[in-house]
Amino acid sequence: MNPRLPLIVLFLSLGLAPLSGADLPTPAERAAKAKEYAALRLNYAATAAYHPYDDVVSDLRVQCAEQMLAKDYAKVIELADRGLLRDPYNVFLLKMKSNACRAAGDPAKADEVRALWYGLMDSIIDSGDGLSYSTAFHVITIDEEDATLQALQLTSEERRSVVHRGTEFDVHTARNIKTGDVREVYFNIDLPKKWQDRQIAKRAAAAR
Repeated sequence: MNPRLPLIVLFLSLGLAPLSGADLPTPAERAAKAKEYAALRLNYAATAAYHPYDDVVSDLRVQCAEQMLAKDYAKVIELADRGLLRDPYNVFLLKMKSNACRAAGDPAKADEVRALWYGLMDSIIDSGDGLSYSTAFHVITIDEEDATLQALQLTSEERRSVVHRGTEFDVHTARNIKTGDVREVYFNIDLPKKWQDRQIAKRAAAAR
């Protein structure tokens, strides 16, 4: 179990407005929500809609970032919504949609989207500490890896895929953006890799 990041760090590291004191959840509420959102992510990964390597979603992420820089917040929301139809728990699209809603003058919607993002991120960070194979963070997409590193204020210098005792992992050599310290961060990627293996097997069977 990973000690939860202080909320101010979690929000500011990903560019989200922090919660007011009155809105801060208790540790027990955070723990309950983390379990709830972990179940949401795992249940989604078991559906036919799950596609952890969706190039369309990746392209929409890039377009959202470009429109955020251009301050076309309506376009950001439109693009994010298109991506979320394909990947409803994509943490980067949710982050950008929340920021765009706030910039566009809709704080209520921004808070609603931010709450979903927050629950998802807490469920990832609560899944381990990322310090070893046995305590790796469990992710269902590569985007969740990148968002977790960002939340931990780390930048990846190298990513390598490793099979350890029959389980697939991504291991990042990452540097702390403030201190310069380097550490390894472990992510359990069994779910996306097994999905990918199934697709390869289906294509091979269809080609016979």
